[in-house]
Amino acid sequence: MIMNNLFNWLDGLDDNPVDLSSFTEAYSDFSDYYADYADEYDYDRWFEFLLSLSDRNIDERSRVLDLGCGTGGMMLKFLSEGAFVVGVDFSRKMLDSADDLIFLSGESERYILLQKDISEFFLSVKFDFVYSMGDTINYLLEESALTGLFCNVRKMMHSDSIFTFDIINKDHFAGNNNSEEIVSISAWRDTHLHFYRNLKNENDKFFLYTKVEIRNEDGTVLGVENHKQRVYTYKDIEMCACMCGFDCHRVPFLNDCESLEKIQIVLKVK
Repeated sequence: MIMNNLFNWLDGLDDNPVDLSSFTEAYSDFSDYYADYADEYDYDRWFEFLLSLSDRNIDERSRVLDLGCGTGGMMLKFLSEGAFVVGVDFSRKMLDSADDLIFLSGESERYILLQKDISEFFLSVKFDFVYSMGDTINYLLEESALTGLFCNVRKMMHSDSIFTFDIINKDHFAGNNNSEEIVSISAWRDTHLHFYRNLKNENDKFFLYTKVEIRNEDGTVLGVENHKQRVYTYKDIEMCACMCGFDCHRVPFLNDCESLEKIQIVLKVK
């Protein structure tokens, strides 16, 4: 049934190409390494956590939307349950990596990858489960973009669908202004990834600036990426969600009550 409706899904897309020129190509240099970096994630645990938030079983009848799908690691988990999955990301390099990963897995008939701005994305279908992971939502820097995303997602949901995502928790950082920390060093392919994070208060709005340096073993910098994310409070999220017809809830990230790094948000249709 889902495959028979594939072209109907595509008919729901806006034919006008999305102008992505305003975006910094985040992960452009990092994309070649991101799949290996993402292997550090416990995808099995994260997937089971996401499933625990849903009131629906995920099976071959399910339609799933991944907003900010990256290299497709979590998409693959939903595909393995038989779901049809749409993955959206604005990084072409990330989508190419996701396409390779999923094609090689043999799940190539049950997914679509789209290069779109998630704050403006809309498809004229209903999804059973919508998710975003890896603090993707924090890349939306203004409340207007956040509200645009929420209202569009609301239109793509059934009455018993859910939308869940994680956001950065400001309290994870030691100080509110100009606190800098190397939060991760990973090594493979004779390279290291260094993450420098700096939280700044700008006119009573908090932004997280992250510099990612890709270095070889002798310390030579092979590439640098700079990221900017808005650090929203739970009240910010709740206000925007309520404007779009959602009930908003927070749960411990990965069901770990001791975790402070992220906050998991669950939105349900009112």
